[in-house]
Amino acid sequence: MPRDNGTFLVTPDGAPQERIVGFETEYALQWKAGPIKPKYEVINMLGSAFSKADSSFLPTGERVYVDVGTHPEYCTAEETIFLDAAYRVLRGHVYMAERLKAVNQQDKLLKTGSPILIANTCDTAGSSWSSHENYLVRRGLEIGRFAPALIVHNATRIVWSGAGTVQDTEDGSFQFGLSEKADFMIDTISPDTTRIRGLVNTRDEPHADPNRYRRIHNISGETVFSPFAQALRMASASILLRACELGVNFNDLALAYPVEAMQEISADPSLKHRVELKNGQRMTAVDVQKKLAERSIYAAQAAGYLTPQEEAWAGGWIEVLDDLSRDPQSCDTRVDWVIKQGFIEEVLDSNDKRHGDKKKPARDVAWKAAAYYHTLAPKEGKGMQLIRSGHYDLSPTADVLDKGLPLPETRAKIRGQAIKKARKSSYEISCDWSVFGIKDYGLSRSVTLSDPYATQNDRVDALFEPRPMITAPAS
Repeated sequence: MPRDNGTFLVTPDGAPQERIVGFETEYALQWKAGPIKPKYEVINMLGSAFSKADSSFLPTGERVYVDVGTHPEYCTAEETIFLDAAYRVLRGHVYMAERLKAVNQQDKLLKTGSPILIANTCDTAGSSWSSHENYLVRRGLEIGRFAPALIVHNATRIVWSGAGTVQDTEDGSFQFGLSEKADFMIDTISPDTTRIRGLVNTRDEPHADPNRYRRIHNISGETVFSPFAQALRMASASILLRACELGVNFNDLALAYPVEAMQEISADPSLKHRVELKNGQRMTAVDVQKKLAERSIYAAQAAGYLTPQEEAWAGGWIEVLDDLSRDPQSCDTRVDWVIKQGFIEEVLDSNDKRHGDKKKPARDVAWKAAAYYHTLAPKEGKGMQLIRSGHYDLSPTADVLDKGLPLPETRAKIRGQAIKKARKSSYEISCDWSVFGIKDYGLSRSVTLSDPYATQNDRVDALFEPRPMITAPAS
């Protein structure tokens, strides 16, 4: 078992430590019926509902806000359990839909129309959103040691993590693809998150002790409903990072043209397309994934450097790749693109049977079905309907969807409890991922929370202790 040298994520006694992870989901907004309102007006009204006046952080540990003035965003609390992180995303869908309905009921200007909330990644106008991932690593793991492996992983994992997409063709029809995000990735490595999107993002905001930790911010993902696929995104990357921390080399799997390879993989639902590697070989994306998985799992197991949770998900990673190789349809309870493709085909078949010669253009029907799959409000679309019916493997209970999970055993527990206490006492608060503060008698006091694994902080507790009244001396 590796010793702590500033690179390995281990506990004080040397055991592999659970990795803190989290999702950030960006949502699309549309407007239906009634006069079209200026986009900024809708955004401003939504902002008042999605963000509290004193803090955009919630007592659940999550963060809700309107990002760059264009789209609502829901960030999950710091989590160490991969499946719980996936459930927090789904609870976020329900929460955001609830807030949108509330603002639609409260604002008279919205009465003439209906805002629509969609948890997708792209639209017909060429706009793109994302489902970001965050992984905690030690500061000693430098970008050059993990970037080559993550580039390959992020480009090829769409065979099981892709949301499925409708792509226009030159003849006015459409073709189905694996990934909504594939056509919006621009570069292999980039610090940008909105324009020059990279398969590996170099933003360095640890939201923790910067001398001890680094946060890997991954922007190449897309919003899916499958809890299995969501959790596997976290688990597979965490296992791969373990291998990178151990110094495992993946250079022989480097793609010749990573961005183009991702687009080529997406365009072939048969999964038979072979992408070109730098060494001149050609391999299918499933085979590349299989080699990444086997090498990283074996190396981490041999070093005793996997947590029990990672051990369990390692088996799921290999199994889904084997099933995709055998028959993609065998993954129709785990992989969104497989489920979404089947749904679109059902809708197209219904269009043919019901309307005959007067049927709507297939391209328009497919795009509408794809959007409906991701719709959250004013009514839940196909994806959420399947979640509530238990169609997906590991589907959460109705209680989890409608009420959420308890605070995780991370720093989010401190923040969530403090926010709840502050609201009960009507304190004005200031909050960030690693700072919590309140205003008391006009004075601001705050505490830095630099340890993301801490679940209790005496200094935060002290903020709420009764303060002695200061009186003027007698004259």
